Amino acid sequence: MRIFGVEAGAGFIRAAVVEKQMRGTRILRLASTALEAGERNSASLGEFLRRLGFSPDKDTLAAVFPGEKVSHRVLATPLTKKTQIAQTLPFELEAKVPFTADEFVCGFIVTGSGADGSRLLAALAKNEDMEDFLGIYAGAGLDPDLVAPGPLASAAGLAANAGRDETAAVVHGGSGGVYITITGPGGEPLAFHTCGPAEEAEKIGMEIDRLMLGLARENPGIKLGAVALGGWAFGPSDAISQRLMAPVGFAQITGAPEPEAGGLAANSVEEGKAQFLAALGAAYMAAGVAKPLSLRQGRFQKTARRASQGREAAVAGVLAAAAAALWLISFIAGGISMNREYSSLKAQVREIFKTAMPEVTTIVAEKQQMMAELARLEGSARTLGVGQGRDPFLDVMLDVARSKPSGAQMAMEEMIFEPGRLILSGRTESFEKVDQYKNALEKLPWVAKARLDKAKAAAGKGEVTFRLEADVAF
Repeated sequence: MRIFGVEAGAGFIRAAVVEKQMRGTRILRLASTALEAGERNSASLGEFLRRLGFSPDKDTLAAVFPGEKVSHRVLATPLTKKTQIAQTLPFELEAKVPFTADEFVCGFIVTGSGADGSRLLAALAKNEDMEDFLGIYAGAGLDPDLVAPGPLASAAGLAANAGRDETAAVVHGGSGGVYITITGPGGEPLAFHTCGPAEEAEKIGMEIDRLMLGLARENPGIKLGAVALGGWAFGPSDAISQRLMAPVGFAQITGAPEPEAGGLAANSVEEGKAQFLAALGAAYMAAGVAKPLSLRQGRFQKTARRASQGREAAVAGVLAAAAAALWLISFIAGGISMNREYSSLKAQVREIFKTAMPEVTTIVAEKQQMMAELARLEGSARTLGVGQGRDPFLDVMLDVARSKPSGAQMAMEEMIFEPGRLILSGRTESFEKVDQYKNALEKLPWVAKARLDKAKAAAGKGEVTFRLEADVAF
């Protein structure tokens, strides 16, 4: 399997192509191209990867997210299971950043664990920055499998390649800033910071010093062993070496071919290879060689899309519309007691009914009429030769509706169903009902795992808003 790690900045694109093998990985290519000053567009990115032979159907794409748009927090949690940590992390961070959990995306790396829980390094980025970033790739017809924060990608490139056994500072220069990441003896990242793109070497040394002082409060006796340079970083500096009392040199990228220099400016092969440090680290994360931290979380998770054609699409579309109406009727209108919204919801159900069944002019009992129409549609579907005559989406919606906790007041606001994933969001009266609903979903035969993405009390309303995700087995 080939993995393409890509760092696209204003004025350049770099790619590290890695092949995952039975006993490790092999670096196949290091390639770059220069763009016009300040340029970073979809056309350039798409053309560059096509020249390298990237295949969206066969290859994995790992993208480097700009470090200047990422922040981090170090925190402790009593939890040890990664799934539980992932569910609660946005709300833990919400109290530490000037944003609500709905306004950012986050990921984490476990840097330590014990009887009292886990210690985490969490990275987060604003939703709008993530949307803009993915939009550049989408414009090129690309959809990254993993999105790695720049500072952590550069640290992963060093740790997975060089196998350092000392505390190190990784300094990776890009067009938007200089990433500084402190890594522990095992290569795990401990803290990071992004400076301005034009910072002088002496100021970089001061920033490394500041990060080390901060870490010393939690790690007495920590000592910097080396400074590794990558990207557009400055050359080895005696001033930094003397200030930090540690050697400074270009990151060592072993086992890699010489860079294919498309506009690459380097004084040596060693320096040229080091410029691919972040791209290589993103590829290593996707290969599982380095600890992965991807910002493709929550609503940014990559999902497969379902495609249908011809008569099957037409019949399935009608069935889906009919099922949607039935689900709204039985799941919302039938159980909701929030009177201020009932009339509006019922009107919406009636409109969906009319859209799905335009030939029905007299509406007497929506649910019974809908069931009769569904039976007719299933018979038609069998005649057309579409599967077994029944779209699995219908069974999914009916199962979801039946899983509602008994007596619960539940208003569903969103349902997204795609192969591999189901997302439900809405409101109910308590956290207990949310938990009951999650457990009921998890018992469905086609659900592999259900998890709570978020749950939050609505101020002064006696309600809880929630978002559930489920991994489905088809």
